[in-house]
Amino acid sequence: MHDPLRMFILNNNWNGILIEPQREMLKKCIKNYNKKENLSFICTALHPTKTVVNLYKVRAPKHYSHTGWASVKLDRFKETVYKNNLKIEKVNAMHLMGVIKKNKLKSVDLLQIDTEGFDWEIIKMYDFHFYKPLLIQYEHCHLSIHDYVKSINLLKNNNYICFPQKNDTIALRKNLINPLFLTIYFFVRLSMILKSRLTEK
Repeated sequence: MHDPLRMFILNNNWNGILIEPQREMLKKCIKNYNKKENLSFICTALHPTKTVVNLYKVRAPKHYSHTGWASVKLDRFKETVYKNNLKIEKVNAMHLMGVIKKNKLKSVDLLQIDTEGFDWEIIKMYDFHFYKPLLIQYEHCHLSIHDYVKSINLLKNNNYICFPQKNDTIALRKNLINPLFLTIYFFVRLSMILKSRLTEK
């Protein structure tokens, strides 16, 4: 199970909420974090209006990286080998802000989203009047161009600068951007490009 935040959370003893609608995947997540007391693990899907949703899950994944693939959007899998090999599970759902308020978070510094095509809907659910995260990272590669443009515009209107990557977009609050950050970002991106090209050779 790929988790880009695990190292940072464990090394820095962060507090936070990890949300996952699949019980079996949530159990793996809890195990990965050794039941750290400063983390809350919530088993729910996120939806703006519904309290129960259909979760479309891959049946018999063909690769380890596909383990746990699931989405509330059926069309997420229409261009994959799993389009005719899915199972449907009904799961509970909550509004994102409902989860945040229920767990009494007073601020959100990092919002990490990876919902297999539902990321734009998650961003729309977040109330930027509550608190503006320092950093938002979401997966844009499964969004339509139309929805991706709307997500960028919403973030820009809330004073974020967006940095598109291959599959994800990183949005940073404008007040964090300074010449030192831009210099570091440039060299990090350059090293990633060079590493990628060397690997291809």
